[in-house]
Amino acid sequence: MTRLTDTCVQALRRCQLFADLDEQPLSSLASYCRATDLPAGRLLFARGDPADGLRVMMQGLIRVWLNDADGNELTLALLGPGEALGEMALIDGGPRSASATALGPGRALYLDARDFARVLEREPAIARHLVELLAARLRASNDAMLDIAFLPLRTRLCRKLLDLAELHARPAPPGAVFRRIFSQTDLAQMLGVSREAVNRQLKAMRHDGDIRFEGRRLAISDLARLEAISELM
Repeated sequence: MTRLTDTCVQALRRCQLFADLDEQPLSSLASYCRATDLPAGRLLFARGDPADGLRVMMQGLIRVWLNDADGNELTLALLGPGEALGEMALIDGGPRSASATALGPGRALYLDARDFARVLEREPAIARHLVELLAARLRASNDAMLDIAFLPLRTRLCRKLLDLAELHARPAPPGAVFRRIFSQTDLAQMLGVSREAVNRQLKAMRHDGDIRFEGRRLAISDLARLEAISELM
């Protein structure tokens, strides 16, 4: 196994879609992949583009987004190392359902759509995990719509910060400090509200001691306390 193939195998092993594959099919799959650099700000694809392939993140962060009726950008997901990008369009053969942009310098494995189709026919485990992944994303979308309809912004913001902290924060008991800087605009686009609304909530949460800032990095003062707030209706 070459060094590049070994790197591809390790990256695929971190991805839920391919984690259960035996070594031989995983190595075969890795032979179809190529590693690509993702400069900050690069548009990987736009909504409506034909589906050309699947990406598995190795480094960095990808923002998946849509424009609403007024032209405002709404962030649907942030995908980091070990997560797959672009799998939905490969299943139904339709165009991309959203746009994707690299938030910072990154690196990803790229698998051509035709090669992915061949592997999918041979490996039912991938198809099973793909169904599970799509179901989880559909459930998350439904939950997000319910949150927007019924929950106050403070509760929604707390839930979003807790979700982001799982992947993008380091422990600082009893709280956590984000490794990445999320701007108020970033948070507003994730929640589907104005930056000013997020600014007001962050100021109030900082005043109440729920969050603090270490330089430009946001920190959660107490995870348990924030979780309690996130349960308020």
